[in-house]
Amino acid sequence: MSKTIKNTLFVSIIVSALAIYGISLQSSYGANVTSETISGNPTCQGLGYKFELKVDPPASGTYSLSDNSGSVTVNITGSGTFDWSSTFGIDAVIVKGGPGANVYTYNPESMGDTDLVTPPNPNNNNKPYGLSHINFCYDIDPLQVSKTAETSFKRTWNWDIEKSASTSTLLLADGQIFPVNYSIAVNATSTDSDWNVSGQITITNPSGNPTAFISSINDVLSDFGSVSVDCGAITFPYNLPGGQTLTCTYSQNLSGPINQTNTVTVTTSGSVPSGSASTSVAFSSEPTNKVDECVTVNDTNPNGPKNWTVCSGDVSTTTTYTVNFGKSDSADVKLECGLNTYTNTATLTTNDTNTSTTSSWTIDATVACTNGCTLTQGYWKTHNESFLGGASKFADQTWNSLDPLAEKKPFFSSSSTWFQIFWMPPSGGNAYLQLAHQYMAAELNIFKGASAPPNVSNAISWAENEFFPGKTPSTYLSKTQANEARYYASILASYNEGLIGPGHCSE
Repeated sequence: MSKTIKNTLFVSIIVSALAIYGISLQSSYGANVTSETISGNPTCQGLGYKFELKVDPPASGTYSLSDNSGSVTVNITGSGTFDWSSTFGIDAVIVKGGPGANVYTYNPESMGDTDLVTPPNPNNNNKPYGLSHINFCYDIDPLQVSKTAETSFKRTWNWDIEKSASTSTLLLADGQIFPVNYSIAVNATSTDSDWNVSGQITITNPSGNPTAFISSINDVLSDFGSVSVDCGAITFPYNLPGGQTLTCTYSQNLSGPINQTNTVTVTTSGSVPSGSASTSVAFSSEPTNKVDECVTVNDTNPNGPKNWTVCSGDVSTTTTYTVNFGKSDSADVKLECGLNTYTNTATLTTNDTNTSTTSSWTIDATVACTNGCTLTQGYWKTHNESFLGGASKFADQTWNSLDPLAEKKPFFSSSSTWFQIFWMPPSGGNAYLQLAHQYMAAELNIFKGASAPPNVSNAISWAENEFFPGKTPSTYLSKTQANEARYYASILASYNEGLIGPGHCSE
């Protein structure tokens, strides 16, 4: 049988046998390697290989490396011939016999071969020289080490809520509707915590290497120090055969987002060199865990927000709305005569921890149903159905109590309506219009239920009976008439503005 056929058969038998037991070889057997004859006594170092296992004198048996990390088995098959197998990769075999040696070079490295032979002896019919010794040449690659570093931290938002309104006290006439403007503002501050770096350490003993004896794994953060490494149930020292990988993990809490370098060193005690790897630890500005980033706000006011969601970073964190108060069916908050204490609450609830924070606002609203209260001429100008050309929910129904067409009714002899007179500015100190504005407001206040002291009643009587009849805003007034009109206008203004009488309503 030829050497080629024998080599092929040998490899097939070995591979098949290993497959039965679930073992695969990383390096193929070099079954068809052609030898090169070199004179003298070549060595592995001389051929460029770092390590060698020398079998001298040659005999069948198993020969181990000095650290027992690998072995070579030799089977002498005849004079000057042998087979071999190994537990690690062999790069070349020097077969010494006679004045030279046959060198078998394996590329890729091999873990066995058959029928290696010494050079032929020309003085003995080219039969092989006797086998002097065998050198098995090999190189050992250092451990391949890699690592990852994943950073994480938590950001927790702390929220405040503040509720406010345009007033905290109201004095309203019976039937008056008053709008109160509310505002709800939420604000968040954040706190970072739980900084951590974690990752994997991957250790590979290159295929073809003898077993690596790992004595320790030392993982170090440059700004922190040593980090505990978790390799599961494995204890050290640990034997890692060639072609196999060990994966470990680590996790370390830190005091802050400190960027640094993470270096792992894997130390070995045998022939396989140690290995190391480094990676950067860099914290992002964005947290990996967000707590209470958003809140939901609900308000007990009828027009207040319901399920209003606000998140950190939102442009708008304030909302406003209006609530109408009054002793009226059209009011949002319906009041009774006398003092009404109305408190409403806004509640903020965080989205993760369901933490609730509240803010309340109280309004003391008095409806003056007995003695009433007064409103200025500015109020009456704008709270009627003619204002801005249409009816409004804010039109005060007192106008209709005075007269169903009061705002459109001619004002005495002026040929203008009450509404028109209200909107005529008293340019140049027009005493007629000054008195007319305060007179109309006082009349409406009295019809609304505000009690009038005697001097107010006297001023109204004088205006109705002695001044307005027969006059218009353009009528010439003597100095005495003008001063008298201004005098009574000032009394009525004091009444309308709450300086005398039952007091001024909220406007």
